[in-house]
Amino acid sequence: MNTDLKNLTDSVIDITENVIVSLDRISHLGIVVRNLERTENLLQNILGWRKISSSITPQGEKTYKGKAVDFSCKMSFYSVGKTEIELIEPVFGANVWKDFLDKRGEGLHHIQIRVENFEIAKRYLESKGLEMIQSGPSDRYKGCRWCYFDTLDLLGYYIEIINTLELGYTF
Repeated sequence: MNTDLKNLTDSVIDITENVIVSLDRISHLGIVVRNLERTENLLQNILGWRKISSSITPQGEKTYKGKAVDFSCKMSFYSVGKTEIELIEPVFGANVWKDFLDKRGEGLHHIQIRVENFEIAKRYLESKGLEMIQSGPSDRYKGCRWCYFDTLDLLGYYIEIINTLELGYTF
């Protein structure tokens, strides 16, 4: 790398370390389940919740534990008061959803946070010692990406960020 490019890269890193990263815009709570259809029926019959949308992990660049991999899950979304709930059933491949089920069983898997700048938020969380464990494209928001940070042993669930604000999606 030439000296000018290295200096520019160092400057960008120095600038981003001084940027305030807002991590207070919670998008949803994610719950991992073994059987999505069964859980959907229980939520509808017992709590009266109605599904607002569903999807499957789209094709695209995905990583798990630092390596390019293919994985998939089925998802359902519910709007409950002012809170969105995502139900997730792993389908195939190595992924954090299957790991969570194997280690902890069904339950609260993650809190998703909307961020204004994906790369800066990622670097900020990594600077706090958190490891990005999985990433992929969004099915619901065209052009958006998400990633999970491994906070399972620290918090009991993962932190997920998504760049919906960066791409102009409002809620």
